[in-house]
Amino acid sequence: MQTILLASNNKNKIREFKAMFAPLAIDIKSLDDVGIDVDVEETADTFIGNARLKVDEISKLTDLPVLADDSGLCVNALDGAPGVFSARYAGVAHDDVANNEKLLAEMKGVVDRSAYFIAILILKMPDGRELVAQGRCDGFITDEPIGTNGFGYNPVFYMPYFNQTLAQVSDETKNAVSHRKHALEDLIEQVKQLGI
Repeated sequence: MQTILLASNNKNKIREFKAMFAPLAIDIKSLDDVGIDVDVEETADTFIGNARLKVDEISKLTDLPVLADDSGLCVNALDGAPGVFSARYAGVAHDDVANNEKLLAEMKGVVDRSAYFIAILILKMPDGRELVAQGRCDGFITDEPIGTNGFGYNPVFYMPYFNQTLAQVSDETKNAVSHRKHALEDLIEQVKQLGI
């Protein structure tokens, strides 16, 4: 079984990646799993920039292939916000309730509620080769949180495909169409083409 180090200690993200990679016989390890205690500050102004910061820093500390991602929610009426600030939109990192409350307050009375999740993946091999993949998932922002499953903006992100928010569907269902899934499919296709 191939092992890939995910440049993250976010438990929700780790669970999601483990589930998506399991059918490929690829074992995803977290930074904690391999004893790396580094928190790479996301200071770039693009998703790819933040993913690159993480993959470059963590690659210096291991001989494993490293997978870094940056992802977020982009709302068209807010000129792409929260964007790269998605996890800390309300000022405190990973406070999902506060982030959702701020977003809904800013969307009050806004007609165009279209939005999308975007994910950028960078896989850096020990020999320095890199693959960059992108995925996107389109939907709309609700007027209030609906559902209890998932994390982040899932309770306020409505997908017409399901006729539900992402917080109303199972993890398996969400993972089958998520922005990370689309990015992963892009990445896997590149891996196959290069024979990695």
